[in-house]
Amino acid sequence: MDEINRDERVWEDGGNAVFCRAADPWGCYGNMAGGYGFTDPETGLFWRSSEAWYQAQRFPTDAELQETIRDAANGFLAKKVAHARVSDSRSDWLNVNIALMARAIELKCSNARFADELLASGDRAIVELSSRDAFWGAKPIGSGRLKGANVLGQLLMRQRDKLRAARAATARTKPAGLAAALMGGG
Repeated sequence: MDEINRDERVWEDGGNAVFCRAADPWGCYGNMAGGYGFTDPETGLFWRSSEAWYQAQRFPTDAELQETIRDAANGFLAKKVAHARVSDSRSDWLNVNIALMARAIELKCSNARFADELLASGDRAIVELSSRDAFWGAKPIGSGRLKGANVLGQLLMRQRDKLRAARAATARTKPAGLAAALMGGG
């Protein structure tokens, strides 16, 4: 995976896809947003939120705890369950958490409605507005500006680019496939 920029920078609020809560116009981009469940193809398990999947990855050797997290009614409760046992997190968590968040977003994009909503942001910067976390998001600094690494936003924008490229490639191959089918070749 390409390196994510972990340095804080200034992000503009106006004109960008800024979200804080699930109810916000771009709130579906947050890990707590409901209604964007997906099935992990590696396990066959359904996850109600990307937050639940992400938090469960803290405990790869504790299937019972992972299941308790997966069964949580929403992302907020899943995080609460995980954070009650955060001291039991895998020892390499800080080395793998960004890659696991990227995977959580990729899995969430298997939900077609979420993939469409992610693409709907066009070329806007995606920024998680947070009053507490300048790593995953960015904090308000006044005058419509936010400061932070915005790692979640960077990962979402990277996934949006991958989705856009995949859909463009599919669109390029459809006409040939359709023509072949119409001519009796497929």
